[in-house]
Amino acid sequence: MLRRLLVALLLVSSTPANADPVTAFPPGVRPLRSWIADMIGRARPLSPTLDRLLTEVGARPLVVYVDELSSPDVPYDGRLSFIGASHGYRFLRIELRQLPAASAAAVLAHELQHVREVAGAAVASRQDFEALYRRIGVDATDSGGRRYDTAAAVASGEAAMRELTSAARGSHDR
Repeated sequence: MLRRLLVALLLVSSTPANADPVTAFPPGVRPLRSWIADMIGRARPLSPTLDRLLTEVGARPLVVYVDELSSPDVPYDGRLSFIGASHGYRFLRIELRQLPAASAAAVLAHELQHVREVAGAAVASRQDFEALYRRIGVDATDSGGRRYDTAAAVASGEAAMRELTSAARGSHDR
């Protein structure tokens, strides 16, 4: 009995730290759905843009929850919202539409660029968040409500898509 207990403890203690899906992500980046965690795990090694954004966001005093879009009726594939600020940390939420992996990863890169924009500004409230995007964003308002976008976020999403498409083509050539 003691031998079995020791073997079980040895197996548990020898499990690599990165086997836990939570530790596979930078501090502060919290995927809330298994499909999102899987998508990030598969796309990150193939997209230097996504990897860089995840690393940069993870180095900031932020907590970024990444979840599925709460409403299927919204006219966009991703969005960022400000949740709040406390004890020097800012809490944000990225919502993604469940798309094919490369598309979802490109949308995530786009939204992570927005997170970087928030991290680099004095945003401590929803009013600050909205003021930031009125100042730096391009108004993309449509029937779905007020929206803003930035050229940097568009470029990040496009770069990630190019990298992932190129990686997919390369794997088919082998």
